[in-house]
This record gives sequence, C-alpha cells and structure tokens, in this order.
Amino acid sequence: IYVTHDQVEAMTLADRIIVMNGGNAEQIGSPLEVYQKPASVFVGGFIGSPPMNFLSVGRLRESGLLGPVAGKADPVAGAATVGVRPEHLQICDPAEAVLTGELLLAEALGAETLLHVALGDGERLIVRIPAHVEIPALGSSVAMSCALQDLHYFDADDRRLPDA
Repeated sequence: IYVTHDQVEAMTLADRIIVMNGGNAEQIGSPLEVYQKPASVFVGGFIGSPPMNFLSVGRLRESGLLGPVAGKADPVAGAATVGVRPEHLQICDPAEAVLTGELLLAEALGAETLLHVALGDGERLIVRIPAHVEIPALGSSVAMSCALQDLHYFDADDRRLPDA
C-alpha cells in the first residue's frame, strides 16, 4: 500500500487506487476505471487535470443535448448533474452547438490548449483542444458540442447513475 496526494503519481504507479473523501472510500478501482466512470461528483472533480466539468440536467435539456434521450428512463431520469471531461467537448460550428459561451482564457500548453469558457449564467467550462485547432479570440463566442456517450449522470446525492 502506498499513500499519496499526487493523483498523477497514483494514476501512473497503481494497479488499483482508492479515492478518499473525508476518511471514506469514495471509489476503489483501476486508475482508468476511476477516471472513465467516476462513482461520484467528488471523484469526477478530483481525478483528472483539469477536472470534469459539471452542469445541471436542466441546462443541458434547455440546450437540446438531452432531447434525443429524453424518453429513456435511464440514465437521465433522476439525474441532477451531468459531467463531461474537458477533452470530450469540441469546438464546433454554431449551428451544431449544444452549448455556447464566452472565451475568457486560452492556456496554450504545447500539444494542447485549455479554453476557459463562461456560459450565459456564469457557469464555467474547460475545453481541451489539440494545439492545431485555431484558438478563438478572447471575449468571442465559443460554440461547443459533445457526444451523448461521453456524458456522466449523477443523482441529487452526487452519486453516479448506472449506465443505460
């Protein structure tokens, strides 16, 4: 057993990790399992750099993204929060957008760029784009989309809902 607060160290060295929150084990699993299927909002926000973005289900229904699956009982029914990793958001044509916001900051990191985007109600998202994608001007409108399979659904208690 090796204890660390360095998530990069944990993700690269471990066969299995335990994510602790207030002395309780939030999730136990392989590093990729914990990253790809976080058991709670805490785990999704803790594992990953930058962390998972979180939005209310209501915001995504308004955007139209959840429209195609609105009739399904799972996983949307009972969901209060939807999470999406920064690398699963894509910059797109405004006509194809499910979310739009204002570009506040662009962090060019070499192989990738992190875009910090403010949505109309003040919620903020981080979008990870490859370095070859043109960076919009600061203050400009950014149109974003993502695939339904890349969304993570959490209930009102911030626990992951089962996959459909």
